[in-house]
Order: sequence, then structure tokens, then C-alpha cells
Amino acid sequence: MIIVLLFNHTRSVIDLLVLPCKRKLQYITSFIDKDQVLRETFDKVQTLQQKNVFLLVDDVQIHPTVSFSGGLLSGMAENNRDCKATSMYSVMMKSLHKRPSLMISMIYVHKLTATYQLERVKEAAAAAVERAGGRVIGSITDNHKVNQQYCKLFDRLGDCNATAKHPFDNKRVWFLLFDTVHLLKCIRNNWISEKGQKISLESRATTDGGIPPDLGETQVVWGNGGNARKNE
Repeated sequence: MIIVLLFNHTRSVIDLLVLPCKRKLQYITSFIDKDQVLRETFDKVQTLQQKNVFLLVDDVQIHPTVSFSGGLLSGMAENNRDCKATSMYSVMMKSLHKRPSLMISMIYVHKLTATYQLERVKEAAAAAVERAGGRVIGSITDNHKVNQQYCKLFDRLGDCNATAKHPFDNKRVWFLLFDTVHLLKCIRNNWISEKGQKISLESRATTDGGIPPDLGETQVVWGNGGNARKNE
């Protein structure tokens, strides 16, 4: 905000200095060389381990709308130019060793499919990171049905669902992980917060000291022959 006010003040008091309008500057700065930013990011890392990164993949629901400003039309979906975007699809690069962390791609989409998601992860994100000197070792998603289909499009390694062949090198492994936060959220939404559910536990030791007190009317059944129990 301070920069904008200073810029407007400078344009109004200095007649000899010709500066572009604020909208023109916004138009110019909206085009960023992603490859250059990534190269500069990886040039600053101090260890080779920091070049090993995961891609965090997620989408955010948005209100469908279209705007026209500065000769640009925005709000239409990239995967379907005839439809307004209903969500913002984003891919973030995150190193296993603290830094770097960088948002790589944000795309307007409508009715995201697993095939389109795989294409954007490989071309718009993973390929750019690898060109810049990084090393993508996998992706992290939530357990949405589109993400489940996305994971199935990879060539799996054996019977393990968490590992697949790397899209750029068959000798490397691509790890397919689910976000822990979303897994806990799924347990909350489909387990703890639902009344009348039944939870089966293998043994009393799995509760690590007892059943959480906020299970409401959920019925708990022990797998070791214990009696059924309902929290009061």
C-alpha cells in the first residue's frame, strides 16, 4: 500500500519524469518467468538435499465470475475455455529440508479431471522444477476422488500403492502420499462427528490410554473379545 501511494504521489508532483500508470505496471508484473525464478531459487540452496522436493497439489473452490481489465479477460477455465472457472488449482514446491518453498502454478479450472491434473503436475510443475536443477520425488494430495484417480494413472511399483515409476526416469521412484492433515479431517468428518457410528479397535492398547471423551454416541467394539461400549 505504501509503495502504491508513493508511486501515485511521484507521478503527480514530477512533471519531467514520465511513469506508466498503475494498471500498466500490474499488467507487466503479472507475467513472471517461472523458469528464471526457479533457477534463482535453487541457486541459493546450500545443500544437495534441499533440491529434493515434493509437489503439494490442491484446489480451492471459487465463485465463478469473469472480469475484463486492461484488455485482458480473466475468470475462464484453462481446461475448458467455454466455462467459467469454479476452482483454483495450485501446485506448491516444498523441500524436505526446510527450504525452498515456492508456489509454482495456479490455474483456473472447471470440473477438474485426473488426466488434466496429471498433465499439469508433470508439465507445468515437475518439468519446470527439474529443468531448474531441482529433483521432484513425489506429490502430496488429499483423498478426494479426483486425486485417487490421479494416483492410479501412475505406473505402480509392485503391490505398493505409495510408489510409482518417475515420469521422467524409470530408474527413479515417484512417491504418492496423502496429506496427514486431510486424513485427520476425513476421520473427523466421517467418524468422530457422525452420530450412531460403530468403531472397531483391535485391542485396548490402540487407544493409548483410553477413548477420546468427545465421541458422543459412537459405539466402540473391541476386537479382542471385549464388550461393546458406548460413550456417555
